[in-house]
Amino acid sequence: FFITNTLHTPYSGMLPGFVGGHYTHSDIHIDLQRLCDYGGFTLIHDSAVGVTYNGEDGDGGGGGTVLLENGEPIPYDVLSIDVGSSPGGGLPNYEDTEDDTPAAIPVKPISTFSTRYDELKSRLRESAKVYTKANPFVLLVVGGGAGGIELALSCQFSLKGVIRDAGGDADAIQIILATRGNVLLESHNRKVQKTFARIMGERGVKVHYNTNVIGVKKVDNSGMKALKLSDDKAAVDNTCSNAIDSIAFHECLWCTSAGAASWLS
Repeated sequence: FFITNTLHTPYSGMLPGFVGGHYTHSDIHIDLQRLCDYGGFTLIHDSAVGVTYNGEDGDGGGGGTVLLENGEPIPYDVLSIDVGSSPGGGLPNYEDTEDDTPAAIPVKPISTFSTRYDELKSRLRESAKVYTKANPFVLLVVGGGAGGIELALSCQFSLKGVIRDAGGDADAIQIILATRGNVLLESHNRKVQKTFARIMGERGVKVHYNTNVIGVKKVDNSGMKALKLSDDKAAVDNTCSNAIDSIAFHECLWCTSAGAASWLS
């Protein structure tokens, strides 16, 4: 059996190319029904919500069941779980409001990101003519790892085109990347860190270091929001040394460390 809650899954290695507009939705997605037909598997289109293991009862029999959202138990002898990841630590919500909608668009799970990014582009098309160089559209990417950097640069290329094609000024956009670390790509060597710090500067991407997010607030009715930062350590950007306590944005993509799916806990 092959249990999946989606019939088409993206190849994550092609995601930056999709974001940049180099690949279409169909280019990066794998048809899981065709894959199962080819491999001789039975596809079950549903979500798994729980797992039991017979060995927990001490009978030593092994195996168990996967519980589906529709209530059906699927027995197994050997189980392989490959469900991707969710944002580590969850997503920030709006403060001082009853709106419980997440204030950021998570990149994980990858399987639903392409739809969420298409929705972001649709919103931008509708408002593209409003933005100017003095008051640009601001996209905030949270996460200073390789994924966040790829996303920031890909979005810059793609969204300039979205604004231009909608009749706006292609230069009326500002990309901001925020990271908790004091350098980009903390797990990489110093030469790589310096290279990408230089590239971000050359591309006009603002980088905010030492950012510890504690919440999000709505600034006004224009759609502008602000990421609130903890004062545990002074957050600074790559254009000046002034400390900051918030980052204003129109849209936010969340590309931080990964966590396990909640149903596995």
